[in-house]
Amino acid sequence: MDYLTQLPLWAGLQTIALVQSERRINGKVSTENRYYISSLPSNATVIAEAVRTHWSIENSLHWVLDVSFHEDASRIRKDNSPENMAMLRHFALNLLSCDKSSKSSMGYVDFSE
Repeated sequence: MDYLTQLPLWAGLQTIALVQSERRINGKVSTENRYYISSLPSNATVIAEAVRTHWSIENSLHWVLDVSFHEDASRIRKDNSPENMAMLRHFALNLLSCDKSSKSSMGYVDFSE
C-alpha cells in the first residue's frame, strides 16, 4: 500500500478491497466496482461478511426512511436542504426508535398527518 500518498493519515489501515457487484433487472445485467478501505486483516471471507453487513444495515435504514418519511418522493434539491433534511429524518428516526411507549412499527407510522 506504499502507493497511497496519504497512508499515514489512515491509522490502522490493513486492507483495500474491491467488491464487484452484479445486478439483474428485467434481464439486463449491470456490474459495479466498489472499493473499501479497512482495518480488517487480509481475509476475503471476513471482508465479504463486513460488506454484506454494511449493505444490509444501509438497505434496511433506507427502507424505513422511505416508508416512514417518503424520502424517495422528496423534491428537496436546493443548496444544503437535502443534507439538512436527511439529518432531520435520521434524528427523528433515532428519537422514535428510543420511544418505547408506542407499539407502532416504524414502517406503519404515518408522519404526513
